[in-house]
Amino acid sequence: LSETQVERHARMERLKKQLQNPRQAGRAAMELEAIGSEGIPLLKEGLKSSSLEVRFYSADALAYLGDRSGLEVLV
Repeated sequence: LSETQVERHARMERLKKQLQNPRQAGRAAMELEAIGSEGIPLLKEGLKSSSLEVRFYSADALAYLGDRSGLEVLV
């Protein structure tokens, strides 16, 4: 994607909100995973959710990015 820093920030904020919604968490986590290392902090926030779905999708995306912080959720 060719986007400005402002556009990237707006997209990250949108994905941050969507990740906290269990019905949108799967897609949001996948998009954050596609962004790469910039998405890791937002995915780590998802690990703190009270929603099992949000925690799972966050942990799954983190694992694909090589971040082990969500392994306990996956186990």
